Amino acid sequence: MNKNDLIAAIARQSGLSFTDARRALKAILEEITAALARGDSVNLLGFGSFDVKTRAARMGRNPRSGQTIRIAARRAPVFKAAKALKDAQNAQCVGPPPSKARRKAAAKKTRRRTPAKRASRSMRPDEPLEMAAGPEPENEARRVNAEIRCEGANRNTFVCGKDNTIRCWIGLPQQGVSSSDSTIPSLDIPDDGLPLKVQMRWRGESQSRWIILPADRTARTRDCDFAIHIPENERYISAEIVFRYEGSVFECVRLEAFAITADQAEEAHHDIRITSVLDARQVIEIEDRQPVDATIFWGEDRSEVSGPDAKGPTALRIFGSGSPEKFNLNEANKAIDWLNTELFITEKSLVRKQANAAVTPGEPRIDGTDEEVVRILRTLAEHGTELYNQLMLQGFEDPGQRIQLINTEPEEYVPIEFVYDRGFPKKSATLCQAGLTALSSDAQDCPECKPAADMTLEERDGTEKICPFGFWSLSKIIERRDLDAQGDAATTGTAGSQSHPNSERRALPVIDNALFASSFKVPEAERDKTATELAGLFTAPGIALDWSEWKKLLKDNKPPLLVVLPHHHIESNQDFLEIGAQTVPEEDRLLNRGRMTDLIVNPTAIDPGPIVILLGCRTAAETETGYVHLARRFQQLSTAIVMGTLAKILGRHAAPVARELVSELVSVTDANADFGTIMLRVRRRMLARGYLMAMCLVALGDAEWRLTPRNATTDNQEPSDVQH
Repeated sequence: MNKNDLIAAIARQSGLSFTDARRALKAILEEITAALARGDSVNLLGFGSFDVKTRAARMGRNPRSGQTIRIAARRAPVFKAAKALKDAQNAQCVGPPPSKARRKAAAKKTRRRTPAKRASRSMRPDEPLEMAAGPEPENEARRVNAEIRCEGANRNTFVCGKDNTIRCWIGLPQQGVSSSDSTIPSLDIPDDGLPLKVQMRWRGESQSRWIILPADRTARTRDCDFAIHIPENERYISAEIVFRYEGSVFECVRLEAFAITADQAEEAHHDIRITSVLDARQVIEIEDRQPVDATIFWGEDRSEVSGPDAKGPTALRIFGSGSPEKFNLNEANKAIDWLNTELFITEKSLVRKQANAAVTPGEPRIDGTDEEVVRILRTLAEHGTELYNQLMLQGFEDPGQRIQLINTEPEEYVPIEFVYDRGFPKKSATLCQAGLTALSSDAQDCPECKPAADMTLEERDGTEKICPFGFWSLSKIIERRDLDAQGDAATTGTAGSQSHPNSERRALPVIDNALFASSFKVPEAERDKTATELAGLFTAPGIALDWSEWKKLLKDNKPPLLVVLPHHHIESNQDFLEIGAQTVPEEDRLLNRGRMTDLIVNPTAIDPGPIVILLGCRTAAETETGYVHLARRFQQLSTAIVMGTLAKILGRHAAPVARELVSELVSVTDANADFGTIMLRVRRRMLARGYLMAMCLVALGDAEWRLTPRNATTDNQEPSDVQH
């Protein structure tokens, strides 16, 4: 048992996450080390005691030269086992302990174990973790493999009215075994392996196991056995198997198969189908990646469907928190519908109705004196509380600060960013000034307000303040992914074509140039100010006056940053992105989805795509036409990150937000700064300045992308060599 095995065993026994178990073990070891350094002993009743023994200075002999030397006094830690620990070992012994020679021979034999013997061995849930050797064909990549086992039946056959076993593992594909349609890429896996938590969901039930993914590209994991009892009348099984690393989804597959009756078991044989639902293995530096506290799935749940063509209900599922894994939001549909219509769609949406009577003409404000702003935030908080309360009634626990949100059905948007957890506000509630101040100071939370989870029921109902930190868009890092395997495959040939960090591209390239375009809807003064600011940051930024010019500049220069402030134009049931003056011919001014294909220079295997700032009306939300939203269309074209909006916005507000985003992305000095943290910082700062549209600002892409400082002396992908 190595360290990872021990951590996994602690997690399994205690119910902790792997991350929390690792932290607990680390704290225990550090405390024992510190106590011994102080000269204290550590006594663990029933286990043993750690102590420090002092050895006096003495004369000794150099074993190589034979020369007499003086050995200085030293202190050495010692461990004395308790009687209970000794008795436990003797109780397990069946004969004398093996000799050193026998132990070596046993270890050698284990290393030579054939794949067939290892694969046929069943797994007990209480066994310690171990890595198993797999087959070694050349030029193959590991996949998720699975088979069905049932006593008295052929392999890969579910039998009704019987106890069945789903056995899955990650390894090279084997003949006669079903494998997933996506491969596990080569990753920088530590020598002791990558710990993955495996969860199987079917009919509302969930089972969990831990496995270790070996560093050896040809080695397989141990088997994961999941028990599943098929009712007599069940004829079709659809289960979901999720692999997670540090809370973040590593792989998600759907296993589907038909079930047969017991009298058919001997002759029937049905192949099972394993379909990749999500392959989001965005592992950069394994040890340095920040753990994700929870992964939220929003979309079709096929674990309860009764046939291959049946559509499962749309549900919200949370992996990694202390909450139940599945939530029904039917009771919160009113709040969701309101957010999707009043806030996001209508021409007079709340964000657009923001008053402009400010001290500085053209500049918004949010100091609490503007009644319209307070009313907007109060209304948002009311509906956000409805969402939060609906989750609370089902046993919800706060998922933590870093959330991975996977939307598998982008046409059904769930406004997680607008969940509000500071209690339902009174009609007379005012804006929390302490929270406003904290937004500008980059504080982690409001110093005065506390979340609803820490409130009594009486405190939650009718709070006196509206705190900005109550909204998840301003308190959490949300990594949003809009993925639909079938839709993406139809369009691009791959499921989820967006570029991800990997071992060869750990950070985005230095942002040393940009390409800018704007709609006439943005005031001329704001357009000029943005162009001037870009000219101050870059030697020769591209300024495109129409899409033809944009395409040429993009092809010639391949800038790592694209800034577009378009007008979202809808005509004849088509969506267009409009840039340039109204005098520009329509074929150069209007861009539809069909013409987007050649707009982005697709990156190579070691070249992530550009960052795209796409700030127009509802560029990251589903539109009236029912097609894939515009930000996602850019994402499909292999961009690294796309920033868009969920609401209709004003051009005079889009430009300042875009400038703030550019400034933050370019001025980063910390090589470990990740995009998710920067995005959260920009939202907070722009809201503090009065721009309510900051709450509707979202990003599609990996929040773990590192940003390379401009003064870095790197080859683009090694932020560890950064000079400050």
